Amino acid sequence: MIKHLLILSSLLLIFSCSAQQNKAKILNQQEFSKELKAKQNAQLIDVRTPGEYQGGHLDGARNIDYLDESFATKIETLDKNRPVFVYCQAGGRSGRAASMLVKAGFKEVYDLRGGYGAWKK
Repeated sequence: MIKHLLILSSLLLIFSCSAQQNKAKILNQQEFSKELKAKQNAQLIDVRTPGEYQGGHLDGARNIDYLDESFATKIETLDKNRPVFVYCQAGGRSGRAASMLVKAGFKEVYDLRGGYGAWKK
């Protein structure tokens, strides 16, 4: 019985550690900027609406609207082995988008805390 509990405990520890590794990293503006510059092959995704994007966006960002019904299909065009940096206006949509990216098998996902609004401050 103790042997079974030890095995079960070990398995739970392994799975919980691997699950934590598969989460998006939420970074403040300084951390996001530093990581983005450090990752030369990064993909920068603005998940706001096209109107929001036209009103201003980060240099080099590709607009893939999270609210668009084809969002899940469009993220499949991205390279899952390259880092993905996502942001929205305030952090809500990008958080949901980051979760979708992780579930879709993207290896490195970074989310800008506070979104574009925090970046502009």
